[in-house]
Amino acid sequence: MKNTSFATSFYQGFHEHWAEDIHDRGVVSGVTHSLGNTFSNTGHDMADLGGSTWNATKSATTSLWHKAFG
Repeated sequence: MKNTSFATSFYQGFHEHWAEDIHDRGVVSGVTHSLGNTFSNTGHDMADLGGSTWNATKSATTSLWHKAFG
């Protein structure tokens, strides 16, 4: 199961290439670029979480329906 938004942001921030972005773009632009990537990736992860939750709920409901009513 996926993490909450804070944990996802932390994970994405940890895996972002901060030093590379700062080296390529300078301090301010590099940090801004890295933060943008972190928030963008977190948004994608949260959308995936919503889709996964919906699919799991739909599957469980369908399974219960078929068990109850054949």
